[in-house]
Amino acid sequence: MPDSADTRPPETPEGLRPASENPWYILMTLHDEQKGELIDRVLHEKNRRAWNAWSGQTLSAEERAAAAKSSKIDVAELEAWEDLSEEIKARFAAEYRRRNPEVGTVPDLPKATRLIDMSSTYFANTLVLDGFVFASEASFILANFMRTARFASATFMSATLFDSATFKLDALFDTTTFRRDVLFHSATFASDAMFEAATFVQAVWFAFVTFRQSAEFDYTTFTQDAVFVEATFSSNASFDSATFQQSASFSSATFKQDAWFASVTFTQDADFCAATFAQNAQFKSASFSGFAYFTGTRFGSSTEEPCIPDFSDCLFEKPTSFRQALFCDGYPDFSGAVLHDKTSFTARMKPTPNEIKRDKDLKGRTFWPQKTQQDPVSARESCATIRHVLTQQGLPEDAHFFFRREMHFAGLPSEDCAGLSSEGRSKERSFTERLPYLLFGWLSDFGYSIQRPLVWLLCLWAFGGAAFWGYLASCCVPAPPGVVERPMGTAMALSFSNLFPLFGFGRGALGEILDEMPPVLQVLSGAQTVLSLPLLFFLGLALRQRFRLR
Repeated sequence: MPDSADTRPPETPEGLRPASENPWYILMTLHDEQKGELIDRVLHEKNRRAWNAWSGQTLSAEERAAAAKSSKIDVAELEAWEDLSEEIKARFAAEYRRRNPEVGTVPDLPKATRLIDMSSTYFANTLVLDGFVFASEASFILANFMRTARFASATFMSATLFDSATFKLDALFDTTTFRRDVLFHSATFASDAMFEAATFVQAVWFAFVTFRQSAEFDYTTFTQDAVFVEATFSSNASFDSATFQQSASFSSATFKQDAWFASVTFTQDADFCAATFAQNAQFKSASFSGFAYFTGTRFGSSTEEPCIPDFSDCLFEKPTSFRQALFCDGYPDFSGAVLHDKTSFTARMKPTPNEIKRDKDLKGRTFWPQKTQQDPVSARESCATIRHVLTQQGLPEDAHFFFRREMHFAGLPSEDCAGLSSEGRSKERSFTERLPYLLFGWLSDFGYSIQRPLVWLLCLWAFGGAAFWGYLASCCVPAPPGVVERPMGTAMALSFSNLFPLFGFGRGALGEILDEMPPVLQVLSGAQTVLSLPLLFFLGLALRQRFRLR
């Protein structure tokens, strides 16, 4: 068995030093380290009191009171240095010798004003720093935490650095207070990262951080800038009820599973440009007081679970950009949301060649889904909301794009109908109720296509002309009472006059010929007139849309 007095980890990675050789770690665990998974609360309290007595010696009375409040401790812990200093110094020397028997010279007790240097330190045991107060700057750069690292209710009075640190198991920063800048740049959280109700008084950087398990920031307060640029959330990420009092940047961040921003308050600009939401993107009841940018954001991917962005009941007080955002699985839910009049959307399906040239990932993609698992009623309401915003901006072409999508979904049956109760199924529109929308789309692309109604009119004219020519040319029974010169021209003219009755082409000789025709052809003539009216109306809609003043 190994010597129980030698607590150095048997395998310390190259480039790191064991925590047992770090004087600040000895001071943090002055009464011994935590062994195993269960936390010895009595031991932790002893360690915390010793550390806080040492740390509090440099703080003013006001700083001690504030730190005691945020760390949820008695302020007396921060005022005990004079009473405990000799005991702490003696125990520090003895503990350092016990853990490092091969070291000849014991280092002096660190000065409380110096940098707390834990960089490149290998923590083999559970680290419990709940309620600890860090009066001076602290560096955990490149540190490796092999077991759970607890910083709950800790208070960092100065700048704190966790750059490139690795947390192998849970990292707990619940209700932690950072009073100065804190950097987690390129850190890796291999297990759960808990920052619930934490307070960042100054700027915080989580740029290029990897969260491999859940990341919890519920009720967290970011007083200054919060930077999550290119952060990767491999599991669920939750920011529910968090507050961003300055700018929040999630540009190019990746959310591989559910992302929750429900009831979040963005007081200043919120930047989600080029971010990726693979599954659920929940922004329900969020408040955006500054500009919001979702430019180039991707909602949805090839995962089985569709991503339907939820912006229901959101408040957008300033312009929001959804330009070039990719909605792969469904249309965003804006039910109950208040959108700014200058909110922008991309009103087309396919990217342009220039856009593909700038972003190769756009090749083969569409900004809006051709097919969606989303309920058609919800999709229709979303399109109607977007159309209304674009109409207010005086963008008829863009608004009509979403009008066409709105009409498309109006003609689809609800996919959830099979699972509804009898009362719910009774509210489901029947095929006959949806048929007008279907015909509107088939015949005119919902009033946008000039070609479709023209083709239908041409077919109707040709069919009628063929029927009339067959009769006038005596090709069928019954035959006309007299010989008609140029039966082909007469038949085509008669068919044309039926399509445009308002111009009076049917009066005169053509009217007399029609009167002498058998009843079946007279019915056909009337049918031509009736069917031509909606086609002419659709043609007029398309011409108006195409040439209206923009």
